[in-house]
Amino acid sequence: MPCTVCSEFPCSGSGPCSEPPRQDGLDLLNQDTRERLELWRVGCRHLGLVVDVIETGRTEARQAWLYGRGRLDVPYARRGLIVTHVSPRTADGEPNPKARHLLIDGQCAAWDFLITHQRNDAGTIVALPDLWKRGPNAWGVAGSIAVGLGLVWGGEWSFFDLGHIQGDR
Repeated sequence: MPCTVCSEFPCSGSGPCSEPPRQDGLDLLNQDTRERLELWRVGCRHLGLVVDVIETGRTEARQAWLYGRGRLDVPYARRGLIVTHVSPRTADGEPNPKARHLLIDGQCAAWDFLITHQRNDAGTIVALPDLWKRGPNAWGVAGSIAVGLGLVWGGEWSFFDLGHIQGDR
């Protein structure tokens, strides 16, 4: 089935189907989540992990773009591994409230992150060029810190989302 946005099959991801921008402003987070994010960053840094927050909010267009990856029958359909199981719209065509990052009192309470640097065996903080080649259990360390702060880490879900943390529901 061709993409319903650009009519290509599979969608090339360019032109009208290029990646919608991420929203990464910490001001999008509610105050409690923002405070716990800062504590989480300090905890990660203390254990030798440097983390970057890469997304704090998500538009419906971005969710649709993410949802299209690895699927053949939706807008933005393109090859690749599925990265989300949350459709941007419900079965009856309404915006899916689960498609946006978790909202509490109308403000975001979730973020996605990357581990960009890690302390090596010599104790030096070094850049990590490959997203998935982190040192021993780096994702688990970052996730455990979040859980210790009363947050929910996507690495504990049945569909692993190692780089996702959110406030409790």
